[in-house]
Amino acid sequence: MTDLIDIISKYENNFDYIEAVVRTSKGGSADVREGELEEASFFDSKSAGIRVFKDNKALYYSYSGSDSGGLEDFLNSAEALFSSVEEDENTAVPSFDENTAESEDPAPVLKPETLMKKAFEIEKSALEYSTEVSAVKEAGFSEGVSKTEIIASGNRYKSYTRKLFSTSVYLLAGDDGENQDGFDSAYSTDASGDWHTVTGKRAAELAVSLMGGRPLDSGEYTVVFESSVAAQFIELIAEMLDGENIYKKTSLMCDKLGTKTASDKLTIIDDPLREEGAGYRPFDDEGTPSCITPLISEGILSSYLHNSYTARALDMDNTGHASGGKGRMGISPSNLIVIPTAMERPKEYILITDVMGMHTADPVSGDFSLGISGVVYENGERTKAFRESAMAGNLGELLESVEEIYDNARFHGRVFTGDILFGRMSVSGNQE
Repeated sequence: MTDLIDIISKYENNFDYIEAVVRTSKGGSADVREGELEEASFFDSKSAGIRVFKDNKALYYSYSGSDSGGLEDFLNSAEALFSSVEEDENTAVPSFDENTAESEDPAPVLKPETLMKKAFEIEKSALEYSTEVSAVKEAGFSEGVSKTEIIASGNRYKSYTRKLFSTSVYLLAGDDGENQDGFDSAYSTDASGDWHTVTGKRAAELAVSLMGGRPLDSGEYTVVFESSVAAQFIELIAEMLDGENIYKKTSLMCDKLGTKTASDKLTIIDDPLREEGAGYRPFDDEGTPSCITPLISEGILSSYLHNSYTARALDMDNTGHASGGKGRMGISPSNLIVIPTAMERPKEYILITDVMGMHTADPVSGDFSLGISGVVYENGERTKAFRESAMAGNLGELLESVEEIYDNARFHGRVFTGDILFGRMSVSGNQE
């Protein structure tokens, strides 16, 4: 790290600004199958992305491990390279407030045998859920520690660290006549407790619940997205709010800021300061301080997601969502939080627990077509499973049809949401 600081200090007067994003990752994982350790792996990696600015132009360089010689060669040639780079008035030198530093680098805390023990506990919880669980194909537990540092001209420095423990399980339920698969994953900032075993139970519950599924009769149904499916839907919305997609006019949400774009039941915020979330970050990859950003407030589109480039290009405030470091900065949300509105459910509805094709939705028109599986509820009780059915529609109309967000929220990746109730929607299935 000292070498990188010294190199930037040595060359900073040749350019308007030099910025390096450095990521260090350490950790390990254990995967088990059928009562045996299948794989144990450990990692210790480091990578850096360098951006050099001059006269509204930028050049990029990245490397893994230690490569200070290659970086110096790049900086020595950068002045000549700038002559062939096109000027872009939106290429702004990022803002950088006070320096922040942490006193020590965190290290992994779990021993390899502990990782393996927890993986076996996940497998056991899945098998004990039901005798219909025929095989646990993979159960894993991992620990990862990451540190992000920004080193920039003028002796600027920032860093933060994250420690996450994560689980995953994939299994089958059924027999030779029928097999249904189940998958679940979770993470926590705390390794203690038995939260990891819930992953096995949820995967088993999903697979068992789909046993005996048949296509639905075609018609209109009140639809509920189970929280993992709802999270995929929210990720799509965030993609449409990406400032780069707005700038390029490749989003359904272009020119809709401040207008009603969803049901007044829907409120989504981006909260990078939520420490238990996987997307926690006190600043983005340009060093811009993080803050809570309301995206949709009771149906009103409140903000897009920006880095310094898109904010300048669209003459909007930078929301601190720069992400990347190995080239021109991209944009990514942190923790997307969907505010719950209700506890009680309707008596008759279909709960969609699995979809195919969510991310093939057209981001400009909003049109989508999904393969769906799930469970039918009648008179408030689960009655049967369904599969091999389809639902088509438009994301804009889907946003407007949100009726409730239930209070069973949990994190799915960087999305914190409960099940989402929509109005009646057309489903195609059994045509007989």
